[in-house]
Amino acid sequence: MSRKRGKKTQREMILEHLKSGQPLDRMQALNLYGCIESPAVISGLRKEGYQIKTGKKEVQTRFAGMIPVAVWTMERDPARAGCTASEYASVRG
Repeated sequence: MSRKRGKKTQREMILEHLKSGQPLDRMQALNLYGCIESPAVISGLRKEGYQIKTGKKEVQTRFAGMIPVAVWTMERDPARAGCTASEYASVRG
């Protein structure tokens, strides 16, 4: 499947979202970016060296219960500007 010129991939959109300092959970990834397999995208970004943290939040279920879900964040460090760990290490010396 080829990518249309100028259209961002789900991976790119999720990375931009995290780089902006906003948290992201699985439902947001689905609703905002149409990404069903967001954990796989996060895993791939981590393998590329991006420092993504996983936290938890409680959400209401439709059956009146609360369940924990994962929330991903990336620190918004101006010195790093969203670069990978290896890129940052090479700049920092």
